Amino acid sequence: METNIQKTERLIREINRIHTQYSQDYFETGKVQKINLSHTLQNVPREHILSYRLNLHEAINDYLAFADTRGIDFFYRVKTAESINDKIARYLARENEVSA
Repeated sequence: METNIQKTERLIREINRIHTQYSQDYFETGKVQKINLSHTLQNVPREHILSYRLNLHEAINDYLAFADTRGIDFFYRVKTAESINDKIARYLARENEVSA
């Protein structure tokens, strides 16, 4: 029988595997313009961020259907668009205070 530590390690491996697969599916297809995040957040188009969030939200169950999560109770959430917009606004306000 798996210990809680072993289950946690397996869950982390699955999260990493799903993240890698999602990133390849999302970014390597050429359907989405890659954005260099080394620039300030102010230069990243908001629609790119929200499009990524929507795509992730819609795809996550598809990836979990093939994940090895048997015997592991967990839940997940994807931030709402409003929450993301609020967080970006707070971050940009703080960034503007520092640069002023």
